[in-house]
Amino acid sequence: MTEERTGSARREPPYDLRGLLPGTFYCQDCAARLCEQVSRLPGVLETECHIDDGVLGVTYDPAIARPDELDSAVERLAFETTGSVGHAAYRLTGLD
Repeated sequence: MTEERTGSARREPPYDLRGLLPGTFYCQDCAARLCEQVSRLPGVLETECHIDDGVLGVTYDPAIARPDELDSAVERLAFETTGSVGHAAYRLTGLD
């Protein structure tokens, strides 16, 4: 990914949440959890999470985080958020 400079901070190109979060259904709750976890990463200054559009923007301090480290951390967090099989959807019937 090619980053954009904004002062001493840099902005990563937006991450595709739908591509990061595996599974048949895009889960907005999982996307929100991922955005929250990414905002806590060392060196991350700001996140812009557009869950409806499936986009996560990240501004970071290049003195603390490198783009490749950030990419790896985001991918790892996405995997941890949904697990290896992705988010499962269940339909319960006969409860009414």
